Amino acid sequence: MKRDILIIANGEHSARLKEMIEKYPDSILVAVDGGFDQCLENGINPDYLTGDFDSVPKQSEFSDNTVIIPTPDQNYTDLEKSLQFIRTINPGTVRILSAVGKRTDHTFNSISLLLKYAEVLQIELFDNFGYLKVLSPNDYFFNLPKNTTVSLFSWKEISSLSLQGFKYSIENISEDNFLGISNETDQTEQMISFKKGHLFVYILDIPENKSQRK
Repeated sequence: MKRDILIIANGEHSARLKEMIEKYPDSILVAVDGGFDQCLENGINPDYLTGDFDSVPKQSEFSDNTVIIPTPDQNYTDLEKSLQFIRTINPGTVRILSAVGKRTDHTFNSISLLLKYAEVLQIELFDNFGYLKVLSPNDYFFNLPKNTTVSLFSWKEISSLSLQGFKYSIENISEDNFLGISNETDQTEQMISFKKGHLFVYILDIPENKSQRK
């Protein structure tokens, strides 16, 4: 049986960690290297700890219930190695926290991994405002509340893109690099459809003036 995964990475600490654990209580918790620090601060024992362990506390601070998965291969980042590992445990939706902020190159890597693994993992990358996912060619149906802010963009060619249920609807367009920042839903049902390429979709699910809550 597939189980959802919640990854706590080693970027800027997430203000949403406890909220996400409460929202998805049956998820397997995977801390990535220094992401274990955030677990300690919040009194959370992850199910797995992965990485090369150059940014984690001493072994004595690990819980007996945490399975240690050493991944020393320096050809990949710790976050990517965690994705390679969870592919072996029959994952459902993979939700990643604390993978943005701090260094821009690390943030870019985290976003790039969504594209790299788009065909084999269902990944959602969360910041303190919303979450980012990558869609492959298909028809997608959403039930987001009206007035939800949604941004969409592609790094390469996308073809036959259509948007319905949005303030700025689109019908069957093709572009080398699509950019649609801060569109809004104007109906309670939405559809995104395209035939070629990959589409990044960012959904704002927390108002900006409330995003920094502790």
